[in-house]
Amino acid sequence: MNKTPQNIVFNLTPEEQAWENETGRVELPRTDPIYKQIQQAATESLAQGVPVHLRLPKNVIQALKQKAQNEGLTYQSLIRSILYKYATQRALKEI
Repeated sequence: MNKTPQNIVFNLTPEEQAWENETGRVELPRTDPIYKQIQQAATESLAQGVPVHLRLPKNVIQALKQKAQNEGLTYQSLIRSILYKYATQRALKEI
C-alpha cells in the first residue's frame, strides 16, 4: 500500500508496488545518446493522442498533481503514463 500526502491509500499489486519503489531512482543523463531517442519516441507517441475528458474526484487530482510534481511531470502526463502502462501490461498478460 502507498500513502499519498493527502492520506489517500491506494492498494497496489506487488508488481505495481515494485514499479512504485523503482520510480525516480534511475536517471538518464540528458547527454546520453539514447536520451534524444527516448524523447523523440515520447513526442511522436503523444502526437498521436486522442482527447479524453474525465471527471475525477478533487482529492485524486490533488494526489496526482503532487506525485507528478515530485516526478517532474505535469499531472496530465502522469495520468497518460499510468493509463498507457496499465493498458499495455494488461494486453501483454492476455497474449
